[in-house]
Parts: sequence; structure tokens; C-alpha cells
Amino acid sequence: MVQKAERKYDALVKTMIELQEAGGTGAAQVIGETVTDLTKDLSQLFAFAYELRKNDPQNQYSSGFLKGNVSPPVVVDIIMDNTWDSTK
Repeated sequence: MVQKAERKYDALVKTMIELQEAGGTGAAQVIGETVTDLTKDLSQLFAFAYELRKNDPQNQYSSGFLKGNVSPPVVVDIIMDNTWDSTK
């Protein structure tokens, strides 16, 4: 069950990164709406955040995806303070 959720959010994060890289007029809006929707259930938000930090070790996308879309801002700080260490 957990692995299925991880795959789901891993795929979502990868799609959002591709969307951000492609740009376009609606990319930021779609990403913002998706993250805002995830904030309705903190378990979903944290599962997404886990995969986001795993797929974004250089912090190229994480901050932009979360800031302004996740409240309170301290939740963003908590997520951003967690980094992925692929050596462990």
C-alpha cells in the first residue's frame, strides 16, 4: 500500500517538474492548484513533500512549488529543512 502511494507521488512530482521546465502560461497555475489541493490532507501533503525533496535535492523546484501554496509558512520551512541523502 505504501509503495503504491510513493509511486503515485513520485510520478506526480516528476510530471510537475516537467511541466515547470516546459513553462507555458498555465504551468504555474496548475502546479499551484495541485499543491493547494494536497494541503487539504496533511498526510497527502507530506507524502508528496517526501517525493518532492527526493526528486529535487538541489532545491531547484521545491521552494517554488510550496511557497504561497502551503499554509502556514512554517510547514514549508519544515519540509524545506528535510533533505534527501541518497547515500543513506
